[in-house]
Amino acid sequence: MTKFRIDRRIPSANGVLDAFVGSDPFADRHVILKRLCAPWNAVPALALQLQSMAKSFPSIDGIVRITDVGVVDEVPWLVHDFVDGESLRQLFTRANAISVRLSVCEILAIVRQIAHRLKALHREGSSHGDVCPATVLITRQGEARIADGGVAATIVHVTNTGPPRAEPLFISPEQFEGASGHASDVFRLGLILFEGLTGTSFFLGHDFQDALESCQRHTGYVRKPGQRISSSMTPLLEAMLKPRPADRPPMKRVAQWLDDAAHQAKCRDGGVEVAELFQRLFAERSTATEVSQTQVREIDL
Repeated sequence: MTKFRIDRRIPSANGVLDAFVGSDPFADRHVILKRLCAPWNAVPALALQLQSMAKSFPSIDGIVRITDVGVVDEVPWLVHDFVDGESLRQLFTRANAISVRLSVCEILAIVRQIAHRLKALHREGSSHGDVCPATVLITRQGEARIADGGVAATIVHVTNTGPPRAEPLFISPEQFEGASGHASDVFRLGLILFEGLTGTSFFLGHDFQDALESCQRHTGYVRKPGQRISSSMTPLLEAMLKPRPADRPPMKRVAQWLDDAAHQAKCRDGGVEVAELFQRLFAERSTATEVSQTQVREIDL
């Protein structure tokens, strides 16, 4: 059992996990602690299943590792390595708030990194299950890292509370039926790419019902007049957002497609593009561990 100190809560749009900055005093390391939200936190067997998943989940560069799982006051908690950055959702929100329009190269630099992380994960036979802006973390060095891998899939297998997702409108059609796999990650990455290019969500609405109705009406992506999507990107979105999982390309093909698009657009090194974007958007930001040193509580996991 390890004692963790919780310093502060992280503002988050994640509907599955509440996040906190904390530390492991004995190991002298900063961590992120995450508490499972309702209704999924009321399933007694879930903590053991999450613990098993965390031990067996592949170790992939750029996919944040879950190091500890435990229960506090009958609610499952997860711990993962500290990442000094902001979620992609916070980046999108900040850009909109100060009227900064991300360039095609900046979007490609982020999405390419995600695609290559997922390609490596798929090669190991696993999938993420909840890829969305809330589970992608952007560091000040320009890296795009993916958190919470395997959590959503584990919840689906253990509970019957509906498909968990960090963001209500980020879900693939088959996930409403309890199915999820490599093709679901492809679809969700397509949703990220679409929002990055257009500044708006592909599925419109606010909640589970809106997402369900949008998925039921979804027959594929069709470029609309006025959308900020080039002719070279349209075929990729059409392929990634196919309604049927079997019709979508594998992540390996998606990653190559994105690399080719970046080359054709004469984009610079992806890390440089994203690091400069981060600096423009969060110039006044301190590191997360410097924001508050006030101890809130301690928990044993």
